[in-house]
Amino acid sequence: MKGVIMSDYYRIGEFAKLIGKSSQTLRNWNRSGILKPAMVNDNGRKLYSKEQLDQFIQNEERLVIGFCRVNRKSRSHELERQVQLLKEYMDGRDWNYQIISEIGSGLDYKRRGLSEVLSLVLEHKVAKLIAVRRDSLVRYGYELIEAVCKANGCAVEYMEDIVDSDDYCSDIASIIKYFNYDFEGKRADKAKRKIREFIAQ
Repeated sequence: MKGVIMSDYYRIGEFAKLIGKSSQTLRNWNRSGILKPAMVNDNGRKLYSKEQLDQFIQNEERLVIGFCRVNRKSRSHELERQVQLLKEYMDGRDWNYQIISEIGSGLDYKRRGLSEVLSLVLEHKVAKLIAVRRDSLVRYGYELIEAVCKANGCAVEYMEDIVDSDDYCSDIASIIKYFNYDFEGKRADKAKRKIREFIAQ
């Protein structure tokens, strides 16, 4: 269907899992007029919209989690910007929300903030996870985080479709240093410049 962004729509099974209901319940709601699909595609498949999901979240008790991260304390100003970005976005909606922010490497999968998010998701207490960027969650393997969320009825949304180049360079430097490469002083600065040039291409 022309002009329609399909990533903003959910099939009945997907939508049912995200709101904690069964597909049959949605079919019953459709027949009774309680909640009808937002559209029917060319194949006759009923689809529910992101707007309908947001509206449903407003009317339930589960949390919406806003998540942001920077890699070191000297970038606290950037963390404050991200927190404000999330707050302004969620204040405009009638959500029961919580913002979790932390300082740490995207390669550290034992971070306290990330662990807190996953614990809440696994306890089925989160309706939606909104991260500023994909790499706010983890440097590699965010698809696994998305799969865990989806399996536990939690939608995932990102606010910025960019890579934090400073954060990325630091993580690559950490990987190189892990393999015992002499990565200090001017050599480190030169390597980081090369990484930034590669990202910019």
